[in-house]
Amino acid sequence: MDTRRTADPDDRRVVDHDDGWGPPLEGGQVPRTRSRGRGWRRVLLVVLVPILVLAAYGAALAWHLTSSIERIDVPGRSDRTGSRVNVAVVGSDSRADLTPEQRRELTTGDAEGARTDSIMVLSVAGSQPSLTSFPRDLWVTRCDGSQGRINAALGMDGPGCLVDTVESLGDLPLHHYVDVNFGGFQELVDAVGGVRICVEKPLDDPLAGIDLQRGCQQMDGATALGYVRTRKLDNDLERIRRQQQFIAALASAVATPRTLVNPVRAWRTTGAVGAAIRADDDLGIVELARLGFGARAMASGDLDTATVPGTPARINGAAVLEPDLVAAEEVFEPLRQDTGGVDAGPAEDPIELPARDQVAVTVLNGGSVTGGAQATADALAGLGYAITEVGNADTTATTTIVVGADGQAAAQRLAADLPVTATIDDGGEVDGRSVQGNQVVLVLGDDLDPADVSTDGTG
Repeated sequence: MDTRRTADPDDRRVVDHDDGWGPPLEGGQVPRTRSRGRGWRRVLLVVLVPILVLAAYGAALAWHLTSSIERIDVPGRSDRTGSRVNVAVVGSDSRADLTPEQRRELTTGDAEGARTDSIMVLSVAGSQPSLTSFPRDLWVTRCDGSQGRINAALGMDGPGCLVDTVESLGDLPLHHYVDVNFGGFQELVDAVGGVRICVEKPLDDPLAGIDLQRGCQQMDGATALGYVRTRKLDNDLERIRRQQQFIAALASAVATPRTLVNPVRAWRTTGAVGAAIRADDDLGIVELARLGFGARAMASGDLDTATVPGTPARINGAAVLEPDLVAAEEVFEPLRQDTGGVDAGPAEDPIELPARDQVAVTVLNGGSVTGGAQATADALAGLGYAITEVGNADTTATTTIVVGADGQAAAQRLAADLPVTATIDDGGEVDGRSVQGNQVVLVLGDDLDPADVSTDGTG
């Protein structure tokens, strides 16, 4: 036994100390220093094991979330160099992932393709979130320099075009992009067991599949989808308010301990969140964690909401909202703080759109509605367009405007008056016929219902 003898400073007695390498002291007494070391190890184990378990649990949920997200290329986003992260959150009305039975159950209709139903910017600085909505009828300069409604930007050149359009409008950087479709939204709401919403007035819209009484109620996925979709009962600003209200309530349902402490529910919810959205390639675990802090603040009711202000106007006969950029500074300025600024590219001169009576249109029916070309041609003629021909084309899912080399401005003029986001094809050929100069050929797809083409220019 390796011991040493020292004097106790209090009573001058000699005390034996064990350095832990030899056998116990005489009488089998365990040295005090050795017992203290074992105690600290027990404390560390008690503290560390739960932390490690929670870390592994959180890492597993994060992996499940990120691995469930469909990734898409979104060019033009700004690099984040500050603490604030701005995310474009886009609602898509795509039915592509819905079965015929689900379309009937959710009363979504059978329109093909995808359109921008809602555009928002979710911004998080630290743990403080804000949600800013962009009305779909805002009249803006879009990514290619053309002027028209903001909700057409997505269909013109994909998510990158919408990102560029929003950044240019507000001179604010967008770091990430997320879009949500009908089916994923419904499954997410059901995964958290529904969302409690207080309805201020009765809402009855068969087209959206809702018949809601005034008061607070638990909404399942199908009901919630109708609640945020309906726009026949009031106006777009009221619809935006409902969407903002619902996002805050959904964040509260996702972030509640009832969801997070239940492994089965938490796993199902993170999978549903991932399956509900598409996102840019760079939206990883770190950025999702930052957004998670924002969601936690939403759950406590701490969410700032705003809507880009606009003035109702008629431009070339179309009912639109002209952005009030002076008043909008109060909305945009906080979203620029501590972001590093916009990665601005070269600006393009806007395209001057011709008057409707200067645009000659051939209308071809590639959709499933019998007589759709003639009905659409009649509506466009009522707006002032010159109709040169009506006929049929090969079946197509997406409405397309085919133009010649000099027809971009005419195509943009026509696109602004359609109720769907049409693809503009400048290839100059359709069904074997050549399209030259400033000629315009409108090929109707299954995504366009001719009855929705307005004769008063409301789009």
